[in-house]
Amino acid sequence: MLSVLSIVFAQTPECDGAAGDCAHPLFAFGDIFGRIIGILIPVGGIVLFVMLIIGGFYFITSSGDPRKVEGAKSTLTYAIAGIVILACAFLIIQIIANFVGVPAILNFNIYNEGV
Repeated sequence: MLSVLSIVFAQTPECDGAAGDCAHPLFAFGDIFGRIIGILIPVGGIVLFVMLIIGGFYFITSSGDPRKVEGAKSTLTYAIAGIVILACAFLIIQIIANFVGVPAILNFNIYNEGV
């Protein structure tokens, strides 16, 4: 858990002031948001894949018990729905990235060119 937090909240280089190349204050927020999204999508996919395996295992081992079969079906249904929602969310992020001309929407660069 600590390693995930250290990846998400990694420190950006400090501003030395002399060179005048200080990052905009919102840069840290964009970086943190990009890292969180970059972590959540793969973790969500892994969790949903595990749910599919567990639901399939419950379905196979239900022995024809209607309650167990129904529980396994609902687990499989929720896992498949989650995968579809996760895929749609990823697709929407990619469509927005292509529509606005940003190569990767997860790479946030908030800075002021003229300052």
